[in-house]
Amino acid sequence: MTDSPFLNHPGVVLADPEFSTISKGLPVHYGDPSGEQWALAGGRALVDRSDMKVVAVSGADRLTWLTSLTSQVLTGMSPHESRELLILDPQGHIEYAAAVLDDGMSTFLITEGEYAQGLASWLDSMRFTLRVEVTIRDDFHVIGAVTPPAVSLNIPQVDGVLIWDDPWPGVTEGGTEYFQGAHPGRSLHMHLCLVPLGALAKFVTEWLNADGNRLAGMWAWEALRIAAWRPRLGH
Repeated sequence: MTDSPFLNHPGVVLADPEFSTISKGLPVHYGDPSGEQWALAGGRALVDRSDMKVVAVSGADRLTWLTSLTSQVLTGMSPHESRELLILDPQGHIEYAAAVLDDGMSTFLITEGEYAQGLASWLDSMRFTLRVEVTIRDDFHVIGAVTPPAVSLNIPQVDGVLIWDDPWPGVTEGGTEYFQGAHPGRSLHMHLCLVPLGALAKFVTEWLNADGNRLAGMWAWEALRIAAWRPRLGH
């Protein structure tokens, strides 16, 4: 979207797919990659994650249905609780990976944009007679944020915003750890904010109006993700 406050911000440099694995058109930096990384790690920067798309599942059977199809137990999931799931093929290979957030009425699956249509189509093919409905929610813009340990995410109070708090590197019930030392992922917490498109400009403007806040590019996000040993969704 050409009217995005991220794309119109001074100093923006966009990803070139010929030289980068970052999605085309995403800001990689705004002229100060190192400063942006420090600001992001300190909870003072937002990142354009419009490469992420949202698949919504509504209906009374959605949580038990998704539990039966995926690697994650979602039955009994509380509103605004954050989890993550995988969809595997019969050989156990990962077909889709998604962040999971439920608001009490719909379950939102956040995945890399190139996989959203495939994920939605596959889920739709598995509905049978259950009370579920699958849609791609193009009315959300995904924004990334990071907070240091024991620091709460402080974002503009705009109606309709949903927040997924990355559980990494936590272990879900029935899971196991592959590393027993001091995990670097515990040094920060990553978040994805689902912002209604109609509120995007207000959300970013209010953020930038606060002292010390700025925007950061994908180079900063990827640097922190890799340092936390956090796999990239969909890869």
